[in-house]
This record gives sequence, structure tokens and C-alpha cells, in this order.
Amino acid sequence: MKFADRSRRQKALVAAALAALVAGATVAVVAATDGGSSPSTAPGNNQATAPVLSGDLKLAVTYLGVSGSGLLEALRSGRTLAQVADATPGRSATGLIDSIVAARKAALRSAVAAGGLTAAQERTALASLRSRVGTRVRRAGGYPGAVGRLPLRTQAAAAAYLGVSPAKLRAELRAGQSLAQVANATPGKSASGLIASIVADRKARIAAQVASGGLTAARQKLLVAKLEQRVAAEVNAARP
Repeated sequence: MKFADRSRRQKALVAAALAALVAGATVAVVAATDGGSSPSTAPGNNQATAPVLSGDLKLAVTYLGVSGSGLLEALRSGRTLAQVADATPGRSATGLIDSIVAARKAALRSAVAAGGLTAAQERTALASLRSRVGTRVRRAGGYPGAVGRLPLRTQAAAAAYLGVSPAKLRAELRAGQSLAQVANATPGKSASGLIASIVADRKARIAAQVASGGLTAARQKLLVAKLEQRVAAEVNAARP
């Protein structure tokens, strides 16, 4: 029984790593002392607020030998990961892409070995891997979570719930409001209702991927496990 439990845990960890490295290269930017909320920038705050990065950005920090805060500052100034890499002595955009691709290939191999991914799914993921990584690394805004921007799908789901245009919603977010503040200020709407709407939208898209064979039921379970908490963090986060 202990061996079986260990095996299940290993598969879960592999699938989680795969979700982070392959399915969208998830970016998490949190305060080290804040339990997962956005970094505090209040004057006089002496607590550590070092960002914790995942996915491509964590790999980039390791490859480039820079600090997470420094990398985020560069991205928020409008530079791409490729530009940061090319400006780093002894590093390059091509080397960074090679590093990210190698890490994702390793994650895919581990997932197949643990039974969390089929060989056919691995081949599909590998087919355009380098192209997808290269596009994100060379594109300004390729990592929206790192610069305080919401993914377009989240914007669309939020705008639909609030009954406003995506352009109007973006204007309110650029003014410094969080999605929660926008929702609570909208007649008949609320932050809790917005969270529920976005969660439902994401669950529907995940279910569609399972139905089409693009995701396994095990991956689906992992992706929805803490979905509401992740969405709540997005909705309540202040936009820089």
C-alpha cells in the first residue's frame, strides 16, 4: 500500500510539473512572506517580498543568472525575454530557448515514464515545442502574468460576466483597479460572482479538452483541484 501511495504521489507530481512546464508555462509571482498574494510595495515594509517564479521565468532566472525581481522589472519595462537574454554577458536568446525546450522535453519524458502521458501525446507536444517556446520568448507581453496583465481568455470571460466590452474592462484595469473592485462596482455583479463565472468557464474548456482527447481525466482532476483559489487570486490582485 505504501508503494502504491508513493507511486500515485509521484504521478501527481509529474503531472503537476508537466502542467507548469508544458501547458502554458504557468507564471506565479507571489510574495515570499505573503502566502500567495501579490508582492507588497508599501513604504516601510521590511518583510521580504522576493517574487517566486515558475515555468519559463524560473528557468530563465537559472539560465541567465539574474534575480527574479530584476527579470520582472525588465519585462515590465517592455523588454522581451529574448532581449534580456541577448543583453546578458555570455548568454543569448537562442541559448535560453534551448534551455527551456530541454527542460520541457525532460518533463514530457518523465510524464510518459510515470504513466501520466501517452507516447502519442508526447509526440504531439514535441511537434511544435520549439516554435511555441521561441514565440513566447521573443514576443513582448509573452508572459502576461509576470507584468500584471490578465490572459485574454480571462479578460473575455470577465467582460462577458460584467456585461462590458473587453476594451472598457482593460481601461478600468489600467486605471489601477482589480477585477474584484470592478465587479463590486458594477450594479448586480460581485467579485464572488465573477470568480464563479471564470471558474465555470475554465472548467468547461478543460472538460472540452478531455472530451477531445487532449487531456486525460487525471490531468483534469489536477487542473481543477485548486482552480477556485487561483482564480480568486487573479480577481483580487491589483494591476500595476
